[in-house]
Amino acid sequence: MHGGDYAICTDGAVWSIKSGEWQRKAVWTEHGHRTVELYRHGQRTRRRVSVMVREAFDNDNERKNDEDNELRWYLRRQYGLDDNELQALFNEEYDDE
Repeated sequence: MHGGDYAICTDGAVWSIKSGEWQRKAVWTEHGHRTVELYRHGQRTRRRVSVMVREAFDNDNERKNDEDNELRWYLRRQYGLDDNELQALFNEEYDDE
């Protein structure tokens, strides 16, 4: 991945193999998405971990939600819901009556 300098696991762990040794990359949350910095030819890029996992392991590259973040973003933007309202919506249980 990324020119053969990095590897990613299905659990989202990102590893650098540039030096010939496996070194785990730091991952943080940015705008609600797990993110990692990668370097290639001296250029730094930030990549979403969910996109890297999808590219590496999803054969048909269908777009998938990373823990419903894209749906949450849409609801936030379209309907003006705040975090508490979204949390209540996602935790709500429905009766099959």
